[in-house]
Amino acid sequence: MELSIKNIEHKNQTKIIQISKRINEIANDLLDCFVNNKLVIPQSLKKTIAVPLLPLVREVYNEFKIRQDKSKLFINFEYPIQELIVSVHPEEFKRSLANIINNAIESFGDEIQGCIEIRLISIHGFIELIIQDNGCGIPAEKLNEIFLEGISINKKNGVGIGLSYVKNVVKSWGADYKITSQVEKGTEFKYVFENKARVNT
Repeated sequence: MELSIKNIEHKNQTKIIQISKRINEIANDLLDCFVNNKLVIPQSLKKTIAVPLLPLVREVYNEFKIRQDKSKLFINFEYPIQELIVSVHPEEFKRSLANIINNAIESFGDEIQGCIEIRLISIHGFIELIIQDNGCGIPAEKLNEIFLEGISINKKNGVGIGLSYVKNVVKSWGADYKITSQVEKGTEFKYVFENKARVNT
């Protein structure tokens, strides 16, 4: 039993290290993308390949799920059984998703029982990847500003780079995004991809 517990603890430590590494990678990528105080997405990050979406999302989800046992965070992932193929830069997609989830976690504060729902939906030849939280929400008058460079909302130490980066890199793949939010109810971020599995059949 003691050996089993040690193995579990080792796995948890490994996942925590992976989360920290991915957050550091996000920060380093953002700094590398700034040229003369302007966000510029390198051509290398715009290169895409057709890949299954589910394994990419699951990898990021598993990295964050470990926090569920260490805090008040609850995170859940629902997905369909059919094949979902998207055209993205795989590593940058995972970093962008980690950025969105990390933003959701930061919106909870100390008083909120944090809940994050991740859902994959296939509809009319498109794929929607939805990240929904029950955090503090964003005021309606600020919603159009959050993707602007230098704008940070509900973050003590934010510099307003992350969401601007996500917006630009998602657009560079030919995908789209949507965001809705209500103060004291939470925020929903949605990726919208064309399902390449449908195109190729």
